[in-house]
Amino acid sequence: MTMVGQMFSILYFLFFCGVIFSITYLKYVHCTKNPIIGWVVNRIPLEFYFFIFIFLFNFILNRDVAWADGTGYSYDPAQLIQPQVNPPIEWGEENFNVFVPDIPVLEQPLIFDEVRRVELYHRLAPHSFVQELRLKTIVDLVYQQAEVEKKIEATLVRDGIPRMRVLFELNRLRGVLFYPQGTPLSPATLARYLREIAQSGTRQSTPYRRVYRAIRNYELFIDLLFLFNNNNQ
Repeated sequence: MTMVGQMFSILYFLFFCGVIFSITYLKYVHCTKNPIIGWVVNRIPLEFYFFIFIFLFNFILNRDVAWADGTGYSYDPAQLIQPQVNPPIEWGEENFNVFVPDIPVLEQPLIFDEVRRVELYHRLAPHSFVQELRLKTIVDLVYQQAEVEKKIEATLVRDGIPRMRVLFELNRLRGVLFYPQGTPLSPATLARYLREIAQSGTRQSTPYRRVYRAIRNYELFIDLLFLFNNNNQ
């Protein structure tokens, strides 16, 4: 019950108590002294006292009766319970210690995507004929190879290898990445490479580690081995 409702209930209670007291006092004290007042009081029916008694009895038993200010208002005991609110979380630096994979991206790729896919398809075409690959498999391989290649070459450029050197050895780089055993890697393997890059970063992925081993074994960028080693220590 609201404060306003409690106040009005108390006022009603006091008002009816005053009415009953006044009627009783006038009926049994002033009736003989003042005939007019006695006549008025005696005309009040007994049912009035009965309803007054019922109202007061109901009021005493139901102290939490809701008070309606305008429209109907139903009393809900749950409103008396203060909701338990969790304290606000204070976000500090330790809360934002989330691993973000390092995936370098070149603002200007070494070659256009269309040219890259055409070159990758030309290298894949003989193998697709020998292995009788379906068209969908060929398309998947070309697009997956292009995505892996762009991420690897961007990381190599970030590591200090000049763009033109990467472009010059791009054909040999594709052999290390996609034809380690002489045959093209499957779409499932390339999809796993892309997941590794997305989850752990380019340098922690299998294709980048393969390129790194090839550089250490003097298979790629022989003249830049010293520079590459210094940037990856």
